[in-house]
Parts: sequence; C-alpha cells; structure tokens
Amino acid sequence: DMTTAEAGWAVKGTWSDTCSCKVSCTCFMGSGPTEHVMESGSKKHFCEGSSLVEIDEGHYGDVELDGLKAMFSHRIGEWARVYVTDTATAEQVDALRAVIPLTIPFIEDRMIETVEVVPISVERTETTVRFSAPETTVELEVVLGANGEPVSISNLPLKGLPFPEVLDHRQYKSVLSKHESEAHSFEWSGRNGLVTKIDRGGDIPTGDS
Repeated sequence: DMTTAEAGWAVKGTWSDTCSCKVSCTCFMGSGPTEHVMESGSKKHFCEGSSLVEIDEGHYGDVELDGLKAMFSHRIGEWARVYVTDTATAEQVDALRAVIPLTIPFIEDRMIETVEVVPISVERTETTVRFSAPETTVELEVVLGANGEPVSISNLPLKGLPFPEVLDHRQYKSVLSKHESEAHSFEWSGRNGLVTKIDRGGDIPTGDS
C-alpha cells in the first residue's frame, strides 16, 4: 500500500452515480451529454445528477478518510453541492471537500457552491441502490442483459474525459433522481446510473493544504 509520503491523497472504494443522460451515459462514450428539450421548446445539452462516494480506504495528506461517505448533486460545468456524512470530523470534512474534485474530476473545484454535514443514508439489495441526503434522493435499479445477468461495461474510452477510471462498471438506470435546494432543483427517472469501484491517488496539487 502507498504511504502518505508516497501519495498525497488516495481514495479506494465505490462510486454510485446517476445523471440526466440516456442509458448508457453518452458522456462515457465520448460524445457529450444527452440533448434535452426544455419547457420553452428549445434544446440544450447538459448533464445533471447525483453521486455517492463510499471510501473503504483513503487519506488526504495525513487525514484518514477510511469508512467515510460523501454525496454531491451537480450540473457538470456549472454547479455542485457537496454533502459529507455527519460521522466526519471537521478536519475530515475539509479533507473530503478537497479530495472530491481529485477523485471525481468532473466536479471541478470552481463548481462547488456549498459543503453540508448531514446524515447520509445508503441501502443496497442485489438489484437496487438507494442513497439520500436531506436535499437529494436517488433510487437505482440494475439493468439486466439477455441472459438475465446484470449488464457490465468494460474498456470505456475515458482518455481525455473528466471521469475517474472505472474498474467494475455495472449498468443501472434511475427509478428516481431528485434534488431540491434553495438554488437548484431537478427530477429524473429512467436515466443513466452506474455502480463501479474506484482506486485513485496522487500528489496534492500545489497550493492545497
């Protein structure tokens, strides 16, 4: 295992995600977000949704992150609201705020509007995933293939795209993806979802503590 001296930050765990793109997410295929028809009748390409990162092992500098969870709701390129589990210490909250844009690169640092410490609920079965925080609720169901087994995707063309390397991509679709805060709101169903393992790490960017 890499020590803190060998890697300034590291996150190993599970990433669960849903967005407004059609199944399977066109962003992962390198063609950009799905086109959406707005209430006005105009068309716009965008990707908004919510994610959960469950850290099995991790650190940011000398701050341990083992066993912690963080959620975020977002519209890529525009805004993100981060939710950190209320089991985290103040030091861990700051570390999670810093490590999320490194772990999930499409959540750019400049996008983050708020970081809230809240209860995060996670429920899993063999075919479903549900996670929630006070402003966000996500319910996902696995997509089954012709043989009745879950659909898995490998060798995604992620080079040059702002996504983490996915190690075990299992395809889901949303039953419900809802966010409602004072600044933003959305609600989607039948759209892209995924659950995958992540294992990332590196140096802390210059200027970060």
